[in-house]
Amino acid sequence: MTLRCKPGDLAVIVHADFPQMAMDIGKIVRVVAPALGYADLRFFWECVSQSSPLIHMWCEEGPDGRFVECPGQFGFDMCTDIPDASLRPIRPDAEPESVERIAELTA
Repeated sequence: MTLRCKPGDLAVIVHADFPQMAMDIGKIVRVVAPALGYADLRFFWECVSQSSPLIHMWCEEGPDGRFVECPGQFGFDMCTDIPDASLRPIRPDAEPESVERIAELTA
């Protein structure tokens, strides 16, 4: 799997999964670390807003111990988990990173 971001990047939010989250498109976030435990196959990053609070969907722990989204339940926070595919890194050498490389960087 190839990823766009890596820990420490500044990134712009370029996609929202739900209409309620569209107001976050264009906001700048700092990519902190991989967000673990999601039930779907997308790779999520823990991100911190560099300006105003972000809209996020509430999640709960599923029967297998991984997080599942609770559609229709939203909140605001300065820190939230965002799919890698919804972010575009802000750096001159912004090439996709492999999962193996991210593991090296975060070890």
